[in-house]
Amino acid sequence: MARSAVLPHLLQLSNRTRLYDPHQQQQAPTPSAAALDYPPAEVKGAAAADADAEEEQEEEEQDAPPPLFVCPITQDLMEDPVVAADGFTYERAAIAEWMSRGAVGGRTPRSPLTNLPFEHRTVLPNRAVKSQINSWREEQAAKAKAAQQRRRGTERPQEDRGQ
Repeated sequence: MARSAVLPHLLQLSNRTRLYDPHQQQQAPTPSAAALDYPPAEVKGAAAADADAEEEQEEEEQDAPPPLFVCPITQDLMEDPVVAADGFTYERAAIAEWMSRGAVGGRTPRSPLTNLPFEHRTVLPNRAVKSQINSWREEQAAKAKAAQQRRRGTERPQEDRGQ
């Protein structure tokens, strides 16, 4: 097999592994000895000013959808997840377009993740994933509401002090 034919396949497998491997996302790099001593004491005061911004960024990262809820084609949260013949879940519109583009000239469309030909073009609704996505969205809405209430609670005393 030619190198140019193997490389795209390996890249697809690498991306699939990255998307669906829960252990890879939980691992954090271990800091080096030099990193533990940094920043020096005089710089720490300036770093404390950025703590709120970093905390908000961490909250946004925690609110990112789990990889299984993200369509491997569009990289967006799925609205209408379906299972294709390759066994993977995709957004219905994205996989339909992928299959139609892959079927040009009478060719058999190929899986975007495995690059193997689809055995058939039928897609089935993935109701379990759709239910999990809906539950996750409800949790995110509840978290956002709680965070908004916390912010309102911390803003009121400051407004009272200014009057």
